[in-house]
Amino acid sequence: MGSYNIQLKYNHGNGNEIVELKLLDRIKFVGKKSPSGGIVVRKKLETLDVIGTRTKDYVQTLSFLGFGNDVDVFENYNIEELKKFVSANPKDFNACLALFHRVLWQPNVDEAEFILKQCNPSYSKEWAMFYNNYGVLEFERREFEKGLSYLSKSLNYAPCNIFPNRNIYEYYIFKKDSKSATNFIRNLVKSCTENQEYWVNELHTRLPKSDNIEEDISIFTNVSDKDPSNGNYYYYLGRCYELQGQPLTAIKNYLQAIEHETKFKTNALINMSNNYRLVNNYDKAEYYAKETIKINPKFLLGHYHLAYSYFMRNRYTEAIYEYEQTLNIDPKFFAAYKELGDLYTIIGEKKKAVENFEMARMYWPQN
Repeated sequence: MGSYNIQLKYNHGNGNEIVELKLLDRIKFVGKKSPSGGIVVRKKLETLDVIGTRTKDYVQTLSFLGFGNDVDVFENYNIEELKKFVSANPKDFNACLALFHRVLWQPNVDEAEFILKQCNPSYSKEWAMFYNNYGVLEFERREFEKGLSYLSKSLNYAPCNIFPNRNIYEYYIFKKDSKSATNFIRNLVKSCTENQEYWVNELHTRLPKSDNIEEDISIFTNVSDKDPSNGNYYYYLGRCYELQGQPLTAIKNYLQAIEHETKFKTNALINMSNNYRLVNNYDKAEYYAKETIKINPKFLLGHYHLAYSYFMRNRYTEAIYEYEQTLNIDPKFFAAYKELGDLYTIIGEKKKAVENFEMARMYWPQN
């Protein structure tokens, strides 16, 4: 078999360093100082994308795009050919796992289980995946109790694995059991350091339906203490305090979030504007609303909060302009119509007031 050149890119120092690796006809793990070595391959490849990370001069990890941490080097084999290969090479673990994956997704779970036992009955990652996928298949058949049983077995092998945990969580969402879904996420954040940030981010999405904001504050405080550079955690704390009715504490955390470069910067700014509005500090409310418009001139809530800050300080002409900007972005934004109705009532333009109240009622009939 011929050899083929590929490139392994990884961050090293101040830039990307490229290491040339050769694709040979033997299986070998790359973990030595030399910039070349054998790569798993049993078919001809013109190009292959590879991701790697390096600690000092050693390749620490190597994974192939599209197949997690393993490589399906048998992509061109059909199942029967792969079965023959495994039969002729019973100790070839990679071949056995490739067959397992292929059979499992037919799906033929009984045969997949048999194959996995032949591969290595103690290989926890594959057993975790097997029971996870089996659980998903049972869910698809609406056999939820069986599905949960298999997902629980998956967690026995990999308690913090993202896939079975995510499937159990989505089961609670499907059953509209909001309390169980939220408590499940809380327990994952507390018990799993692996993938913890993923679950912390998910817990944040549950905040509007939270039944225990105090516990959520405790969780977000704990993770922010462990990772004080993560701006998102301060943003989540700000959301908690805002929901709890503590605007000044919310503002303090939103400021921390922005300082630590949260991905929710625009949200943090507009929430600060809203919370300053709640404590009647309309100058600050104006300032932070304008900051959001600098980031996105078409940001609806930025114009809306700016309009309200003008309205509450009797700057009616400016307020009308910003309400109109809001409605240019969303012509069905009923709150802007309602507040324009209030404004026109105050300045004595009754006809315009009625017109805006009618528009508010059209788009907000339940009011």
